[in-house]
Amino acid sequence: MSEPVFQCYSKDYLEDFGNLLALENIKFFLYSGEFGIANFAVVDKFFMISLFPKNQKHFDRKSLISYEPSVLLFGNELFNELLRSSTPITRMNR
Repeated sequence: MSEPVFQCYSKDYLEDFGNLLALENIKFFLYSGEFGIANFAVVDKFFMISLFPKNQKHFDRKSLISYEPSVLLFGNELFNELLRSSTPITRMNR
């Protein structure tokens, strides 16, 4: 997650975020670089990505989805690169 999202979760969803951090099967990572991705998921069968629009103030919640093997590979590479460049969040004050 980006720094602004982390700040929002830490402020507006403190109890819920703390409960999620306590779970063994959920991990959060803080990415401090430029981040124009609203969300993405890569699983065995598909890759989905939603981007923040450049020239709009509001996120339109549209996503791109692909089932192509080459796109799944791209999604895995993107995930791994973002993960390598991120810091684990293990508690609320990092």
